[in-house]
This record gives sequence, structure tokens and C-alpha cells, in this order.
Amino acid sequence: SRPSMATTSYLSAFGVPQLAGLSNKLPFPNFFRVVSSDAQVMQVLALMVSTTFDYSEVNMLYFDAPSQILQSHDFVTAANDLGIKVSPYRIPHSGQVGGEVDRVNRVKMLASLQSIRDSTCRVVVAFAIGKEACELWQAAYDLGMIRAHGWVWLGGDGIDGNQLNRDLKRATPFEGTIYITASSQTPSLGTFKELWALHMSKTEIPEFGERNFNCEGQHLCMNHTGFQGWKQGLHDEQLLCEGDASLMYDAAVTLAVVLDRLLTQKNIAIESLTATDWMEELQQLADPTKFFQCLSGEIAFDANQERLMGMDVFNWHSGQLAGVRVGSWRKARGFSWEIGETVVWPSGDQMKITNSYHLPGLPSGLPPVCSPGFVYDVQASGCMPCQKGHFLPSRNDTMYFHCLVCRSGTYSDSTGSTECSVCPPGSYSNDDGASECFLCAVGRHQPHPGSSDCSKCEAGTFANGTGAMNCERCPSGKHQANEGYADCDACAETFVTNHRGATSSSECVCSKGTYFEQNRGSCVMCDPLLLECPGGHSQIDFGDSDTSVRVREGFMTLQEDPFSVYTCVDGSLRCPGSRSWCDIDRSMCANGFDASVMRCGRCLADHYLSSDGTCRPCEANTPLNAFKLVAAYIAQFVVVFYMYYRYNRPNPSGMISAGALLAFFQTLQSLSLLPLRWPTSTKVIFKAINVLSVEGLTVLLEYDLDCLTTDAAIFEVVLNAISPLVIFADFALLHCVFWLFRQRLQLDFVMNIIGMWYTKLFISISRMTMELFFTERMPNGKLMVKAVPDLEFDSPKWREVIPVSMAACALYCGTTLVVTARAVYQAPLWAATCPHFTARYRFAFGALRPDRWWWVLVQVFFGFLTNLVLAISSNAHASLYLSVFVLVIFTGLEYIVLPFKYPENNFADLCLKSALVIFLILSTSFIDHSVISREYEGEQNEFFGHLLFAIILLAVACIALSILYWSLTLLCPERSETASNARILWRFRDVMLAQLMIPEHEALQKISQLSQYYIQKLESA
Repeated sequence: SRPSMATTSYLSAFGVPQLAGLSNKLPFPNFFRVVSSDAQVMQVLALMVSTTFDYSEVNMLYFDAPSQILQSHDFVTAANDLGIKVSPYRIPHSGQVGGEVDRVNRVKMLASLQSIRDSTCRVVVAFAIGKEACELWQAAYDLGMIRAHGWVWLGGDGIDGNQLNRDLKRATPFEGTIYITASSQTPSLGTFKELWALHMSKTEIPEFGERNFNCEGQHLCMNHTGFQGWKQGLHDEQLLCEGDASLMYDAAVTLAVVLDRLLTQKNIAIESLTATDWMEELQQLADPTKFFQCLSGEIAFDANQERLMGMDVFNWHSGQLAGVRVGSWRKARGFSWEIGETVVWPSGDQMKITNSYHLPGLPSGLPPVCSPGFVYDVQASGCMPCQKGHFLPSRNDTMYFHCLVCRSGTYSDSTGSTECSVCPPGSYSNDDGASECFLCAVGRHQPHPGSSDCSKCEAGTFANGTGAMNCERCPSGKHQANEGYADCDACAETFVTNHRGATSSSECVCSKGTYFEQNRGSCVMCDPLLLECPGGHSQIDFGDSDTSVRVREGFMTLQEDPFSVYTCVDGSLRCPGSRSWCDIDRSMCANGFDASVMRCGRCLADHYLSSDGTCRPCEANTPLNAFKLVAAYIAQFVVVFYMYYRYNRPNPSGMISAGALLAFFQTLQSLSLLPLRWPTSTKVIFKAINVLSVEGLTVLLEYDLDCLTTDAAIFEVVLNAISPLVIFADFALLHCVFWLFRQRLQLDFVMNIIGMWYTKLFISISRMTMELFFTERMPNGKLMVKAVPDLEFDSPKWREVIPVSMAACALYCGTTLVVTARAVYQAPLWAATCPHFTARYRFAFGALRPDRWWWVLVQVFFGFLTNLVLAISSNAHASLYLSVFVLVIFTGLEYIVLPFKYPENNFADLCLKSALVIFLILSTSFIDHSVISREYEGEQNEFFGHLLFAIILLAVACIALSILYWSLTLLCPERSETASNARILWRFRDVMLAQLMIPEHEALQKISQLSQYYIQKLESA
């Protein structure tokens, strides 16, 4: 107000700082404002337009009164900083601020509103107060700018309710308008009012109360032109200080707090205080540690001595004399909306607020969008279609008031077009507004739309019809050197071109994924899992070999047959990365391995295979060989010596379980030879178990046996064949040791240990004798022996060494089976007549129940059959299924007979065999299909299909036999009864024969003579 501005000017001349609620801060540097400035309010209003409403353009209406001019200036500044385009409309005020708009200015106001209505932006920010605000909103309401699509009306504190003057009729145009004001009331205001009423009850004019707006007669209100001053008893209107009281109170409290700090903290005498002391201490309120809470909120100033206050957002609802608070803004958290409150938009839409960070139902801020091909006519207030030859696109961000004319190269043949159709590629037109386009002639093309002519086809391309968008390039496998042709010349069979549009036969090459095979004289497909075939071998190089092929990691080929692929031993360890025989600085096999050997299965000459899987020079390990051989033999001899003393005593259950575990590991060693792609974790287990084999110990102890022979394959087979005989050398040495100490070996003990050697290790021994039959199919179809990786099955060298393997099989497996079978057959007699039977045959019968001594023969037969099913077929499916079948049969049989004399041994062995069954079932997931050709895979699928059919028929036959038997019992009950009686008696045939001492045929005759009475007696017994 003018008095406060005059007072501020006066005090500023003396450097005196002041606090007040209302004033203009800019001219008065000593002024501290306790209410947010218009600049701050306008900044928050612009921020709401930009962030919450996401509008980039607004119209701004304002009356040119001083306060509205400042508000408009502050809003434009803030909006420009946020990238908002502001279209200002200035309306002259009619003399009295907030008064009625006179006739001249009303014309200008309506013109501004009409300009906004005719624009594409329907977002309006208006700054007005009092009656002029009511007339502005009412005029907009009458022009259809409020209750219509897309309109948004925003304002400041000039429309906070005072403009209605308690007249509810004036509120209708404001419904849906949103305005923002500084927040000056806290929950503490109620307490303040109670204290005011308590302590200030004797004031002549109460500070708080309801207004009486009866301004008729002598009760003239303060805003009436005839008002001459307050008269006690005449005027009933009270000062409504709900907002300003908090600010005034906080100004006084701030002075009190600052004075207290000057007197107590800085110890300045009150008579010594200066304006400078006051100024400096007030400026300290910019320090966060100096802030304090008061009635209107936190007392804090920025560097510009402006109060940092929050803002409240209000929304005008129907039938209200004041706006409803729907949100707030705080500097720390931004805008927050009142969940559960309703927001009303100028169009009349009402939405419930459900998210504190989002206002629902935001208007578009734009006029209605016409359908494509129609233009919005402001005068007609509707959409009109474009005429022929004209078009109008979808509105997007641009508002069109007239249709656009089609240009040359385009056409439109209907009304309401959204665009002029461009002459498509392959056609042309040179007239504006054309209704059709002309097709290009044969041999010509036009790739671009809207063109006026067509071009001739180039070499390497062709066009065989009219209206060609492009001359097609010669397809892969064809070439053309001339222009204007309708087709291209073909390459030789199986050759292609690497790109379309070839112009010469020299561009005909083998395609990617194929290689040139000289024997066939054509390009051949290669397996992408095995070979990298980039192609590129030219048709004109017909007599040259293809050098572009590379072998993938884990595979190799021989130089004499570079397209026959083998799987490398140990995969990428011996065959790392992709390789080619044409590589100068890289061998087909890793360093130390012989690339002339299939599968990189051998080290180079004068090298041996070390425990880490690499090849080392022979001389590097020669001095240690003798020592390691002697040490290994001594260790093995000590084990045999221990067995001689330990295993010639009764077997406890723990040692029996250890024997079952040994058989389990041996079975796993055999199963590791299955032609499967084992995962890394399983390979680690197999590698650890295979250390117990001859080959494993040889590699682990790094015996450079490869350095002792020129034919390692035969040497390995012979070594494995004679290795089981080492037990006889051990006992020969042990005999010498005993002789030196004048002791004698007990023959029964020796035979028991030898028997244990061959029966407990029978799975490993039989596997070594059959190892030449354990094969692995290579990608090229060849079968390679797994134990001797560079030995091909049924090759001449294989035939050289197979007699050794067969002789070993007959010697070890045959002898063990015969000796065990004879011992089982003679066991009842020898147990009763031979005093040394128990000591000599403890290896066979020591762990078994007396009535299950025959189980040792089953164990030996199981070990032999386990390896036999792996040897008879190289087919992974057949080997797996047969192995599962054998294991299931033997496991089921063991479950029935429970052969071991200790229950815990039966349980342990059944668990191990069950684990093997599950292991084999899960191993079906590791079948390597990359080495199985499609033809072979089809053949084996057919075989297993027939097998499945046979199994189904067998099951049906069993059911049919069961039904047939049941039918016979119904038709011939006497025969079925006799058969039942015979089965009952047959269970006791051994007892009967022993008692009667008669042949079986006589027993059957006597059985048929028994009466039913005795049969029942026998059955019940």
C-alpha cells in the first residue's frame, strides 16, 4: 500500500531494516518480506504449467494495473526460463483497481478473448481482481471458452474468493479454475485464535469473526465509495485476518527473536543497538541453523531477503464461495496433490485424485481435433471437408484454417483427403492436381515417388514389366553385363554370387556355408557345427582346391583329407580355436600333439602325455621314470601284502560295503566310455575315478611310456592285456620274502586273494579286454576306439591287435566265470567235505548268506554284461537303453533275494545300483547329435519305433494270456485245480524227494493220487 511504501522509503533512508507482510521489495534493499513475493508465486505457477500440466504454450490475460503488470512480468520471466511460449493480451484497467470494466475497455477485453478463442492454444493464465475478474471470467463463459473441450484457466491470489463479495451467483464462471497462493496458515492458527480470544477479549473491535456484508443503507462497507471511516456501533463488518494475522504476528515474533539474540547471544546492550546490528542479525536468518518455526511456518530468508514459503493450489468447485485446496508445493518435494480430493476442470469433468504426484483428467489445452481431411472452421464452430485437389494432414501440433493445394507429382481424387497421394515409384506426373500417374515403360524404372520421368536400367539389373520401381538386380547365381535386358545369365550349377547385380561370370563363387570339392566339381554343404565355410571359391578357378575352409574348435582334419572331420580328444585343449591346413603359423593340433594322427590322439615323436593334458619332451621326465615305476610297484605290492593278511579273515559289514563301492566306481568307469557329451562336472568325476585305472596311473605319474615304443597303440593294448597278471608277480615276490624269513605262504590264503583280485576287479578287467570294441562315432562317420583315440575300429591295425584283446578276454573273463561257476556248483559238497573251503573261497562266499552263495556268479556275470552291452553297439541310444535294462534287472533281482548276510550291505548295494539307474536315465540328456547323420538318425528312429511297437505287443500278449488262463479256469475247473495243487506241492519237492528218495516222475504220479483233504492240510501247514 502507499502508506507502507512511504514508511519503508523513510526508514530505508536511515538504513533501518523492516519486516512487513506486503510491499514491493525491489526498490527497498533494507526490506525483509514475511510473505512470498509475486515473483516466487509466479515461478511456482509457471512450474506447475510446465511440469504438472506439461503445456509448452499459454495465453496470458492481465489488466494493466500496477500489481497485475508486475505479476504478468514475473510470470513471463519464469515461463521463458522453463521454455514456455507466452502469448500476452493486455487489457486497460478502468481507473479503479478491481472495479467494473467500462464500455471501451470491455470491447478490448472481448477482442482479446476472441483472439484467444480463435487460436490453437486453450490454456489461459489471467491476472485480475475484484469485479474486473468477475467480468473477465463471465465474458469468457459467454463466449464458450470455459464449458468447452480443452480449456484450462489459471490465476493467482486475485481470484481467491474476495472477487465474489459473498455473491454465489458470481462463482459459476470460475468453476474449474485453478489458482495458487502463498501458504500462510499452519495447524497452529487455531491455537493462536483461542489464545487471542482468551487474552484479547476486551479489544474494542474483535480481530476475528464473521463479516456482515449487508452494505445497504447506512452500513457502508470499507470498499464502498461513500465509506468515510469506521464508526463504532454503525458498522458490523469485522476485520477477517485469517491470512494476514499469521504474517503480521510472525513479523512481530521475528523482531522479538532477533532482539533476544542480539541481547543474549551477542551481549549488546539495548541502548547500544544500531540499525547495522539489526540488519546483520536479520540477515543471519538465511543460515539454516538460525531458522525457527512460527505461526505461518518456518521463518527463513534467502540471500535476497525474501521469505521462503510454500504454496497452496486451490480449485473452484460448484456452489462454493472459496476455492478447495487440492494440492501444495514445497521447495523440498515439489508439487503434492491431495489424495481423495476432487479436481474440477472448466469443461465440467470431475476426477478423484488418487496419486499425490499426478492430477487426473488433464485437459489437452487444444481445440477439438478434426478428423483427417477436415479443417476446423471457427465461424461455423465445426469441421469441414477439403475439396478435391486439396488435402489436410492430421493436426498434431499445427492448427490449419484452410486446406492445402496438391503440388506437382502428387494427386487427390476425392474430398476429405488427408494428403495428396504421391505418384508411386514406377510412375510419373508433371501436372498439378493430376488425378492419375503414368507407369514407366518396359526397361525403365523410377525409384523415387513424385518424379517426372523414368530412367533406363543399368548393367547387372533388369526390368521385365511396366511400372518398375527399380530395375531388379540379378539374383544370386546370375549375372548380366548388358543394359536393358529382361533376364540374367545363370552361373554354373551349385555356384552363386555373393551379391545381387553381378556383371561378370567371375563373380560366381561357392556360397557361404559351402566349399568346393574337386572330386565332385561342385560346391558342397558343410556342417556349421564342425567347419567354418566362408565360401568364395570362384567358378573360374575350377581346377584349384578350396583353401577357405576352417575347422572349428574341438575338431580336426587330416591334411590328406581336409574335409573329413574328427572330434578331438579333450576338445578345445588339443584343438583350440578355428584352424586350417593353410595356416602358416598355426598347427591343426595344439603344441606337442601330432597333427598327422587322427583326433590329435598322440604326442609328437620324443614326447609324452603329461598329467595336465599337454605334451612334454621325453628327456624332461626320463631320470624319474625308474624311481616312479619302482615306487608304484612297491606301493602295489604293499597293498597285496596287506590284503594277504587282512582279507583272509571273516569280512565285516564295513569291508563288504567298501567292496560294493569299488564295484560302483568300476561301473562308472565303464559308463564313462558311453559316446555322450558329458558336462564338465561329470568329466571331473570320471577323471578322478579313472586315476585308479592303468591308463589313469600312467598319465598321473607321467610315465613317458610313449617314449619307449614307436607303435603306441599296440603297446597300450598289450600293456592292458598283461596288467591283470601282476598279482602273480606280487605273490612270487612275496614268496621270496617269506622264504627269506623262513616262512611259508598258505596256499588257501593265496588262492583267496587271487580270486578276490579277479572277482572284485572283474568289471575293470573285462573292460580292458573289451576296450577295442568301445567306440565313438566321428562326424565323418568313422568309428574310433575310445581307449586308443587314434585307432579306427575294424582298420588293419585294429585287426592286428584284436587277437591280443580277444585272448585276454578268454583268459581272464572265461577263467573267472568258469572257476566261479564251478565253485558255486560244488559249494554244498565242498562245504561239508573240504576243511579248507572257507579260507580258500572267502572271496566268493564270505559276504553272502549260505542260501545265496550263487549270487557271486550273478555279480561276475553282471560285470561282464555291463561291459558287453557297451561293446556290442556304438549307438548311444542302444548302449544307454541296454545298460538301463541290465541294471534294472539285476537291481530288481537283488531286491528280491537280498544276498548279503548283513542287512546294511543289502541296503548299501541297492542304493548304489539305484543311483546308477538314475545316472543312466539322466545321461540321455547328453547324447551328442552333432556326430549323428540324418540318415543314421532316421534309421535308428525306425528301429526304436519298431522296438516300442514290439514292447506294446508283448504287454498286450501278457494281458491276453492272463485272460485266456482265467477263461480256462472257468471252462475246466478240475484241471486248473489239479494244476494249483501241483504248484503247491512243487514248492516242497526238495523235502519230498529227500524223504521219499524217489525220482521226480514218480513223485508227480503220487501227487496226482492225493486227495483234496491232504492237499488242504498241506497248504494250511
